Amino acid sequence: STIEVYNVVGKLVYQAKPFNTQLITIDVNNQPNGVYFVNIKTGNDIVTKKIVLSK
Repeated sequence: STIEVYNVVGKLVYQAKPFNTQLITIDVNNQPNGVYFVNIKTGNDIVTKKIVLSK
């Protein structure tokens, strides 16, 4: 599986390939507030979720 986080203009700001885990922590402390899209790819499936970062 692969996890990718994109900012609102489509720039990849985070990527990880976790190994069989149910809980994943994504460090976005160095990113500014705003809207981000998280793509979770597992096998042939892709799930995209929108998140709003507000610190």
